[in-house]
Amino acid sequence: MKWNVKGNGIFNTRSFYREIRGTTLVFSLGKVFGLLRFLRGWSFFLWTGIGCMCHNNGESVDHLLIHCDIASPLWGVALQMFGIQWVCRGMLFLCYLAGETGLVDDVEFFKEMGINPIKVAKALMEVFAEMIFIHGFIHGDPHPGNILVSPEGRNGFCLVLLDHGIYRQLDEGFRIDYCELWKALILLDENKIQQLGERFGVGKYFKYLPLIFTGRTIDSKSTLLGGMSIEEKRNLKQELKSLKMEDISSFMESLPPEFSRILRTDGLLRSIISRLGASQRVRLLAYAKYALYGLSPKLKPQSGLEAIWIIA
Repeated sequence: MKWNVKGNGIFNTRSFYREIRGTTLVFSLGKVFGLLRFLRGWSFFLWTGIGCMCHNNGESVDHLLIHCDIASPLWGVALQMFGIQWVCRGMLFLCYLAGETGLVDDVEFFKEMGINPIKVAKALMEVFAEMIFIHGFIHGDPHPGNILVSPEGRNGFCLVLLDHGIYRQLDEGFRIDYCELWKALILLDENKIQQLGERFGVGKYFKYLPLIFTGRTIDSKSTLLGGMSIEEKRNLKQELKSLKMEDISSFMESLPPEFSRILRTDGLLRSIISRLGASQRVRLLAYAKYALYGLSPKLKPQSGLEAIWIIA
């Protein structure tokens, strides 16, 4: 057999790479099978694993086997020749096909199905609060496209959670500290908040934790659900004027990774329940309730919620 691409008829990977390289990178089966006839043993694996470095995505295994326009088709053909169906470790695809569903913020869909959007908001917050405070897991990307609502279920609907690509387990020590933080936020225990702030690495910025999570200042006289008084808002506005961009940057950089993920998740959930017409009272009550459950293993919350978890 002769490799017609080269004048001497001898195959090498460089000539093959130049042959298939182009604007569209379309592979013909003839070329692929022709390549496989020439390659023997480890030469194929070396070529697809090393010779075709396109310098994207760190040349990870997932990239070379799935996403690379050059290596992936070759691997696919080679494995299919042996009847192998495969996925990479950490990849699992399921389909949810149980009837009609709507996005979690689709209020019009809820009206059509007779679903109360406020109840959806409460269920959403309780599911995520239980997940974080009790089980120590966090779904890091709960945007509306990843949360569906089905009109089926014991309570007239159920939540369908998708895409756990950045799903993380919290360190047990962090989970307990986070529960303690919410207990301190509820009681506005300044000493405890400062102690936990130091543990989280935020230092002098601990006094802003109540503001970030509950909308109250550290020295607020209002209740958890009462909001800030006019005087407190005026004092806060004056204090924030003294903050510089370096302060904000320093605060964000000092946060442990788990804290950053929680802030992102919490921000997305706040946005969703606002679009559902629910007040932040729903969120605060759910967090307060499950934070206390998280500190008391003997207590078992009976939420009666129904959720389906789909990994994608």
